[in-house]
Amino acid sequence: MKSLRYTCIATNAVGSDDLETTLDVVSIPVLLGNKYEKREVIESFKAVLTCELNNTDPSVDIEWQKAGQTITQQTLRDDSYLQIPSSGQRLYILSARITDSGRYTCIVRNAAGEARKTYDLRVLVPPSINEISSSESIQNVIPGSQMSLDCIVDGDPFPEIKWTHNDIPIQDGDHHKLINQKETVVITNIDGQNSGKYTCQAINKAGNVTKDFVIRLTGPPVIDDGFDQLEVIVGEATGLTCRVASGIKNVTTSWIINGQPVTNGAFGSSVKVKPCAVFHIS
Repeated sequence: MKSLRYTCIATNAVGSDDLETTLDVVSIPVLLGNKYEKREVIESFKAVLTCELNNTDPSVDIEWQKAGQTITQQTLRDDSYLQIPSSGQRLYILSARITDSGRYTCIVRNAAGEARKTYDLRVLVPPSINEISSSESIQNVIPGSQMSLDCIVDGDPFPEIKWTHNDIPIQDGDHHKLINQKETVVITNIDGQNSGKYTCQAINKAGNVTKDFVIRLTGPPVIDDGFDQLEVIVGEATGLTCRVASGIKNVTTSWIINGQPVTNGAFGSSVKVKPCAVFHIS
């Protein structure tokens, strides 16, 4: 605002008189910066929206709106995490919530007109994993079967999901298939090669989170195929081997000869037992 002073002077032979008046010239408010901005803030972090004038004009009135509704003093009292200083040129969101996403408008008015600045604010939500909806961390699986691991995630923007198996990235292939926006990995024909630790990692602009799963092979032991009957020459030594399928842990092996169990590692004087084998000594 600019003030101009005008003086009217009247004179004659007797004397003079004057009258003084002031004219205030008011200009339409002008705001600094762009009239429209996009802003992003991570949930629980602080956001500051500014509405700065290019000069100081005490006559202006500044109003803040969200979605076309005025942010009143009552709103500020009810939501203490929102603050507008006395100058009105800033709006503070001290701890952003997902409900704070939306369009904010600053309106500056005076007698000559108004100026506006608009913000589209997006509150980014870090990834999270829904433990209830996701698969359990420990999975006991029978060899040769198929299973799925579910890693149900949330976040804004929706997270990118990466899977690793024993810290090696997983790609779609013969034994792994990624479905449901990669929230699920399907594992086929499970054996010692594709059991172990699986890790789901969810990533977006606001952060990342991981969850580990462990697949352990279980179920009845499976003995590798071998000969049912062997022929040996009298007096020669031979050995019989009982191999358990790989991946099965805590398996106890025992031998029975002619219906009699082998105890203490020997059967008579000619048969000795070692882990998974019987040795016939002549």
